[in-house]
Amino acid sequence: AMVTAFVDGRALTEAQVQTATDGKDDKLLGAITAAIRKLHATPLPPQMMPSSEGGTPAAASWSPPDVRAWIECGRAGNFTRLPLLSDIDELLAKAEGFMTPLEPSSKFCHFDLLPDNFVVAPKEDGAYDVVIVDFEYANAGSPLMDLAVLSMGCGLTAEQEARLVASYLELPTPLDTGTAHRFQALKLMATVRETLWGVVAEVSGTSALTPEAAKEYTDSNYAKHLAARAEFEANCAGRAE
Repeated sequence: AMVTAFVDGRALTEAQVQTATDGKDDKLLGAITAAIRKLHATPLPPQMMPSSEGGTPAAASWSPPDVRAWIECGRAGNFTRLPLLSDIDELLAKAEGFMTPLEPSSKFCHFDLLPDNFVVAPKEDGAYDVVIVDFEYANAGSPLMDLAVLSMGCGLTAEQEARLVASYLELPTPLDTGTAHRFQALKLMATVRETLWGVVAEVSGTSALTPEAAKEYTDSNYAKHLAARAEFEANCAGRAE
């Protein structure tokens, strides 16, 4: 069943997120992160409740099951145009180890918090109403992954994403180095996920994108992936030293 309703407002833009995280619109930043906190406070439906073997609560996951399925789709489709899949298993294991511990338990997550999935309406007092839409990929997982997807989608700098995460966590001071580095690992995973979406669109031909648009989408997100990977590798090297 699909339930729809009209939401009054306009889709959030990357430029608005960048302005808010630059410290130029604290009310918008606060409204965005308050909406995300409200989302994560939603009780998990029983069908989404994760558990490990033996029925004990599972650790918070950085992604829904789609990602592993998308990797297999890319392999089955013999996707070799970009070297993304050549060492994907090793990269995921390394990043997952680097980002732990980050959050102790799973929460209700959106997993597709790109800016156009926020509807924003300004209020007369200068504040904003923010509504989150499009829950196709919603699942139990790691809440900060939603922040990583938003940061990745908007091309935020380290300073901008630090403000974003601090606002979400309601911290008065910037993130400590360890938390910031673990968040960078999540951001790397966000670029993996979004690039894989493009890969599946390319090899399956079943998305709404044209073949040319699917290729462009894959390439643009793979460029973000390479940048995030370089930063991640630098963080790993720094921790090793």
